[in-house]
Amino acid sequence: MGRDPGGPKHILVVEDDGAVRRHLAAYLEDCGYRVTAAAEGEGALEMVRTQRPDLVITDLHMPGISGFQVLSALAEEFPTLPVLVVSGTDLLTEVVEALRRGAWDYLIKPLEEMGVLEHAVERALERAWLLEENRRSREELEEAVARRTRELQALLTERTVLLREVHHRVKNNFQVISSLLQIRARNSKHPEVRSFSSDFAQRIRSMALVHDALYQTSDFARWNFGEYLKRLVGDLARSDGSRSPEVRVEAAPLEVSLDLAVPCALIAHELVSNALRHAFPEGGGQVIVSLSAGAPGMGHLEVRDDGVGLSQETLDQAEGGMGLQIARILVQQLSGTLELVPRTGPGTRLVVRFPLDYGETPPGQGRGE
Repeated sequence: MGRDPGGPKHILVVEDDGAVRRHLAAYLEDCGYRVTAAAEGEGALEMVRTQRPDLVITDLHMPGISGFQVLSALAEEFPTLPVLVVSGTDLLTEVVEALRRGAWDYLIKPLEEMGVLEHAVERALERAWLLEENRRSREELEEAVARRTRELQALLTERTVLLREVHHRVKNNFQVISSLLQIRARNSKHPEVRSFSSDFAQRIRSMALVHDALYQTSDFARWNFGEYLKRLVGDLARSDGSRSPEVRVEAAPLEVSLDLAVPCALIAHELVSNALRHAFPEGGGQVIVSLSAGAPGMGHLEVRDDGVGLSQETLDQAEGGMGLQIARILVQQLSGTLELVPRTGPGTRLVVRFPLDYGETPPGQGRGE
């Protein structure tokens, strides 16, 4: 049966008829149960509170408070306690009312076969045991889940601290390398060395900005390209000096996979720095950098200027310098596209379309095409 160990189950019989009360008690004792009895409802409720029986059998019509009131009181104070009704009335309304007030079963006396009572008691105790086991298992599971959640939260906090420290150290290392290259550029007597060192110092700084942003974030799964782009363009414009053209950034808060952070940063760096350095040999002009969501799962980066312009042939042959070569290689690695869009007026309009998650392929394009 599903009975838990610990001796015979305790049953309280509530019946105002002495003969019936003794008969029920004797039968249940013969079945192996420990039985106590009460002749009226108020005494029965007090016995339940003090003795905590495993099951209650009650009549409905008794002196003092009725069996209906006993049912209601037990359901409120002891909602998991099984209560059986053994009553001489077979009125449907009373049966329904007893069940509504919390009776687990309803038997009509006189009981022609006492085995029916034994079966009802066993079934009720079995159900009560199962409910208790379910409650205990649920509490154990909830505690296990809560404990595991605390452990995972501690691990997550530790991981977050560790990742922040990693990004902080990487950023610092990049800044050291960038500073060394800047020193090299300032001290060199050769224009080619100065230009090369300065360019790479700026590229390394653009990667340092990525790790600086990641050091300050709590989400290490996604990277806000839009916020980064505003910092990058501002940094490039300041480094270009007083001859820098007017620069405007129109960047949506576009988030990309963390795996794409550095490639996207370098692509933006190369395109923007190329416009700032080569589009306006006589100074002045305007550069507009925009970032938005394109097709589903795709990002749209655009750099346009009103400078001297860039031909398709120059872009295709990578004659525009190392910056454009780097940008094209990185775009291809992302399975993106780099397009020179024709303009009716002067200047250049370069558009990069790229997936927001690593491994995605632009619609209508096979990977590596």
